[in-house]
Amino acid sequence: MLEDNPVDADLILTTLERAGIHHDSVRVDNREDFVNAIKNHGFDLILADFCLPSFDGLSALEIARSRHKDLPFIFVSGAIGEEVAIESLRKGATDYVLKQRLSRLAPAVGRALEEAGQQTLRREAESLFRALFDQVTVGVAIADLDGRITRANPALQVLFGYGENELNGLQLANLTHPDDAGAARALDDELRLGSRASYELEKRFIRLDGTAIEGRVLVSLIHHNGGRDGGVRQFSINLIEDVTARKELERGFLRAQKMEVVGRIAASFAHDFNNLLTVINGYADDLLDRFPEKDATSRKLREIRGSGERAAKLTQRLLSFSRKAPSCPQVLDLNSLLAELEPMLQRIVGAQTHLTIQPGGSKAMIEADHSQMEQAVMNLAINARDAMPDGGNLTITVGQIQVDDDAGAKLKVPLGQYVALTVQDTGSGMDENTQSKVFEAFFTTKEVGKGTGLGLWSVSETVRQSRGAISLESKLGVGTTFRIYLPAAGEAGDDVRALGSSLSVDNVAAPRELITHEPGLSKQT
Repeated sequence: MLEDNPVDADLILTTLERAGIHHDSVRVDNREDFVNAIKNHGFDLILADFCLPSFDGLSALEIARSRHKDLPFIFVSGAIGEEVAIESLRKGATDYVLKQRLSRLAPAVGRALEEAGQQTLRREAESLFRALFDQVTVGVAIADLDGRITRANPALQVLFGYGENELNGLQLANLTHPDDAGAARALDDELRLGSRASYELEKRFIRLDGTAIEGRVLVSLIHHNGGRDGGVRQFSINLIEDVTARKELERGFLRAQKMEVVGRIAASFAHDFNNLLTVINGYADDLLDRFPEKDATSRKLREIRGSGERAAKLTQRLLSFSRKAPSCPQVLDLNSLLAELEPMLQRIVGAQTHLTIQPGGSKAMIEADHSQMEQAVMNLAINARDAMPDGGNLTITVGQIQVDDDAGAKLKVPLGQYVALTVQDTGSGMDENTQSKVFEAFFTTKEVGKGTGLGLWSVSETVRQSRGAISLESKLGVGTTFRIYLPAAGEAGDDVRALGSSLSVDNVAAPRELITHEPGLSKQT
């Protein structure tokens, strides 16, 4: 209590006691004692006279507000006019009571203490909210009903790759992947119309660097009573969790389940299928003995026999992958393998396609399963052919590269010497959604009965078993490029080391020769 008259002070305190407001009080009557009291004691309420011999109430109010913004401060004075009273309220006083009307004192004190208690609870709630908002590991965005972000927590800024306050003002819809925007927009419309109070959705987002992430979103509509105009504000709280890793694990689990089914199916028909191949290959061998080697029929029979052998190997490969049995790696020259496959590749792609095989500048030695590599190249060629129904250009290139730090991190392979096999077509290309699924087992864009969806999956499995990596670049209407990177072995490793360390993933050795086929023409070298 700031009061210089002891009689008035006793009257004021007695009035509070009679109203049931019990208290411990400290009375001061000058600036120095007031400042010390404010500094050294924790008070719930200040009662102040307006005029004192050596001090004044407005100065006391200014001192109190500089130290305690929300501490209740009530003027109790007999010499305060209406204009001065209004001015004191404007400067932060809680209320004012005339000494000649002390009946208003107890209600004013009760109301001030209640409001102060509510203010304390609000501050504690706000402090707790700020701590949760800033420290929670899930991304949080507060947005208006039009989807404009008004506040984003640090976790969301990190998740989307933005700096502090850079997300404020952006539309949540613009951060959503275009392919997933429709479903989110429909749910947001229901939220705005009041037909739902919240929703949960899994959708993709686009980060600042252009990469896509998968997120789980929980959106709730909030009604807030407490706007400055006293009205009700509505906004949405968006909890965004990065589930990219979990979704990848789920897809891996589903792939494993599919492969288990493949293994069971393969085991059930492999025996009977091999019996049929035994009959086909046996009769082909018998007929080969009856025709001269250079006879036209003999050439056709050798093709039948070769196809039968490859069919048998294909059955074994399917069993090997589905059962995760080890492959049979050996050191082989990728250039030689392509030369052996070249006649078959030309028949696979057809006469409308211009096939070019560009071997490496020297032997391209790798360690891999021979039959698996053959099948991988054929699968890539078949995929390219299907992407060019009206013909086009198919180029198969072998290069030798040195994988440096940047390339190793991108490809997720150890540093060192690699042989790169590039298969490039000028076909229809793929959209982003197709590219993200192209190596999944059983995924195919072909009609039912036109494809199994195992071709590119088996290519990726072959590369994985050979300790390599595969990359994909594609653009709709332009074409597709697959690049396989396999660790160099034997002579290839020596050749690459001789080239020096300046090669990057995009560099390839000079061609040794070109094997090219023009549509409708015989082979040209």
